[in-house]
Amino acid sequence: MQALFPTPRTPAAAQSYIATVSDHHEALSNSSAPVLFNEALHNFRNTQYFGNINIGTPPQPFPVIFDTGSANLWVPGIDCFSGGCLAHPRFDRTKSTTFSTSGLPVWIKFGTGRISGTLSQDTVRFHDLVIRDQAFLQVSDERNFPFEQYPFAGIVGLCLPSIAAAGTSPLFDTIMRQRLLPANVFSFYLSLDDAAATDMAPSMVLFGGVSEKLIASPVHWVPLAPSVYWEIMMADVIVGGEPQRLCPPGGCRVAVDSGTSLFTGPAEHVRALTATLRAPLAAARARGCDLSLMPELSFEVRGERFVFEPRDYVLHSPAAGGLGGDAKCALAFMALDVPPPRGPLWVFGDVWMRKYYTVFDRDHARVGFALAAHRQPAGQLHVADANATAAAAAAPEVASPFASRRRRRRQQQRRREAAAALAEPNEGEGPDARALIETSDAKIFV
Repeated sequence: MQALFPTPRTPAAAQSYIATVSDHHEALSNSSAPVLFNEALHNFRNTQYFGNINIGTPPQPFPVIFDTGSANLWVPGIDCFSGGCLAHPRFDRTKSTTFSTSGLPVWIKFGTGRISGTLSQDTVRFHDLVIRDQAFLQVSDERNFPFEQYPFAGIVGLCLPSIAAAGTSPLFDTIMRQRLLPANVFSFYLSLDDAAATDMAPSMVLFGGVSEKLIASPVHWVPLAPSVYWEIMMADVIVGGEPQRLCPPGGCRVAVDSGTSLFTGPAEHVRALTATLRAPLAAARARGCDLSLMPELSFEVRGERFVFEPRDYVLHSPAAGGLGGDAKCALAFMALDVPPPRGPLWVFGDVWMRKYYTVFDRDHARVGFALAAHRQPAGQLHVADANATAAAAAAPEVASPFASRRRRRRQQQRRREAAAALAEPNEGEGPDARALIETSDAKIFV
């Protein structure tokens, strides 16, 4: 007679069975999740985030800024002997079997200088993504740029294609055309430079979707406004619960830009905001930058208030050399007047994107924000090391309150030049030049 029940499993067999079922469910879960291609980003003093791409066959690696405020890919070429080029890897076209060039000269104008070179094509690799025939600029000359002081060699523009060099396709548009992703979406997660101390995940850019592990709230979606940028509309700025009424009835225009370190805004708005914050900031400075004396700040975007605590929007600079003295602090805002038709314009840069995981969705023409899952509260937003060396001290300033009067005047001049560069396209310099406008001026090099 056959037994009514099977022979009981041994403990070892039962554990093996449970593991098999668990693996099955894990595989089901993974198969439904989007395939994400992510690149770890290195944090340079909370002012710049850069990662790596590879160009050519065999691949040649380059540290680059993934910049949502510009639309071109450019790296130094082997024929560039400027200081900034010599300080970084240079692309050697003779070593790539997939390289081709149109020979077309291109100039890119920035508020603090310009670069020039020739348009070329080659294979670009981003982890397992292989993007063929990608247009890029081989830089042959850099003028008035302090690139030797920066840790990145070039820029990968992730802005909309309307500001790319004529006849070229931005990297993400090429990815879209070659159908390399399950969704035409990319996103950023930014940590502070002391990520390990605060148990944060490393900073990264992700192609293909959103990492649910890196967000602590639902994504709040905001449709794009008509613009050449990743632009949205902001209703108002709120300080300590009090609306500031800075924006007109239709709202303030805001570009979301991973290549900008701070918040920037029209001088009139930034002047009013800093005037409101002047008294609490002075009180905080008098007590060694005591942030408990500063108010909460929030931005209203499509019915949602995005909150920033003082530690999120106040910059800190330790005493020089760590030799005593007072640490300094300043607001993470900078005035930048962009003339019409592209302005007036606010820019939400890395200060915004550290607090809120930011999603750029080309499929649905929208930007999404979710509270970044930093797990532990971030510490002070330092923009320099306490034991800065002379070389580190030579790095560019990010906040004019830390600068001398002469440096402050120089920064003001650069901002005026940056706004002028944003206001109109380049004229070009020769019959083969192609009109081109970039926004990297106001972001990295001021």
